[in-house]
This record gives sequence, C-alpha cells and structure tokens, in this order.
Amino acid sequence: MSPPAPDAPHLDAAAFRRRLARAAPLYGASAALPGAVAARLREGLDLMRLDPARILMADARTGLDRADLQGMFPRARLTLTDPAPAMLARSRPGLLRRRHSRCAAWSQQLPFPDAAFGLVWSNLALHWSEDPEPVLRELARVLKPGGLLMLASLGPDTLADLRAALVTAYADPPSLPVFLDMHDLGDAMGRAGFEGVVMEAESWTITYPDIRTLMREGRATGAVSVRSDRPRGLMTPRRLAALEASMPWSEGRMATTFEVVYGHAWRSAAPAGAAGPEGLFRIAPDSIGRGP
Repeated sequence: MSPPAPDAPHLDAAAFRRRLARAAPLYGASAALPGAVAARLREGLDLMRLDPARILMADARTGLDRADLQGMFPRARLTLTDPAPAMLARSRPGLLRRRHSRCAAWSQQLPFPDAAFGLVWSNLALHWSEDPEPVLRELARVLKPGGLLMLASLGPDTLADLRAALVTAYADPPSLPVFLDMHDLGDAMGRAGFEGVVMEAESWTITYPDIRTLMREGRATGAVSVRSDRPRGLMTPRRLAALEASMPWSEGRMATTFEVVYGHAWRSAAPAGAAGPEGLFRIAPDSIGRGP
C-alpha cells in the first residue's frame, strides 16, 4: 500500500489521541461491540495449541479483554499498549498485578525487543491505522517465530447504512473511513511476515433508539472520524433529523451495520516480507495451524 499524497486526507494522530483520552471514562460502559467480538476471538483461540509466556494486547484501550486472557493463560505475563495513557490508566490489574504491565505506545512503533511475545491480541483497533502494513510488520517483529496473532478489524461494509444516509442528507456529504476487506487484510498479513493466514468476516446489525445514541456511543469508544478533512462545525438539529430519517428503522429502532473481519496467523520463521519467485510466499504444510 503506497503512502497517501501530501495533500490527501490522513489520520490526525493528535486528534485521535485526544478523542481516546476523552472517551476513557466512558469506554467500559459503551464497548458492547468490542466485548462481543472479543468473545468470538476467544472461541478461535480455544482451538489453538499454545502456551505463551508473554502476551501483548495491542491498542488495548482499557483492557476489557485482559481478565479472560489471563484466565486462559494464568502463567502468562500480559502487556497492554495504547496510544492514550488515559485509557491504560482505567485498566484493572486484578489479583495478578505482577503479571500485568502497561505501556503508552503506537502499534507501528513498539518499544519492545524482537521476538518478545508468544501471542499478540488486537481487538477492533487495526482499522484506525493510517496504513495497517507498518503495524502488522511491527506486530510480526515483536512475535516469536511460531507465535500467534489474533486480530479483529472493521471491514468496508461498516456503517454502510450511515454512508447512504449521509448522501441523502447532505448535498456534499462528509467522508467516512473506508476499511480493508478481509482479502486485502489477509494479503497484508502475508507481506508482513505471517503464514497460515486464516480470515473470515461477519456482519453485525446493532439497533439504537435514535441517531444521537449511535453518535454518543461512537464518542464514548473513540470510534469517530479523525481524518484531516473531517467537518469541524457542529451538526444542526435540522441536519441531524434529516440524517436520522434516512437511516433504516425496524420496530421503532434505528439499525446500522458493522462488518467485522477476523484473522489469525503464525509468525513466520523467515524474515518479514521474504517472498519467493513471482512474489509468492512459501508456507510449509506442516507449519499451518501449529503454535510454538
């Protein structure tokens, strides 16, 4: 994936960190989708054969998944990272404090040595990266050879209903982020140094009493547009009503769609990005589906 042109819209990293900091006190009560997605990731993890000594929760926010991972791997030491220190400050170490550490860091530049972790866990955060490939290469770098990456990201059909409503309500509708589909994300994982890549996707339909609740939940989880070309003005009540009327409704509730892309892969023993002839990545058949 090539970098954006100098004048192209890009992620406003400072604004994103500020949004996360403001969302921190409300995140735990509003993160229903991350919680449900984490349960699906754990179902997949139950099928894996591994016993990691160290686990990295990348972009962990307030660490809602920490207790379950610690329960699955009670001997493992968990490290939580997030770009917003305020999010990490809300995490709860629990009884196993000595097995829990926190570090404020962006996932494309982690302050850990190579091959430091046996498992990397990324739940609904990768899609906020400007370019996911540098993040994936960094996650591959800190994974041990044979270590496992478990991730979930938003796919391109996310908020398709809202995108259509914006076109109806605005003469010049603001742009929403467009996320990678599972095929492109899987290809990016292969280029980053992962093998045995397995991808799948599913759609979640979530209903809300009104559009204000949807927007409030987005702000409470930091899941709002931080593109450099985002509208800076406040939305007027008339515009908000027009947008709400353009959304799909069923039995008195407004519905919107989230596409979730799941992926897992093992860290290759070969250098990241090492491709064979014709750009093909060679995967040993006996390495697929096996842990360290």
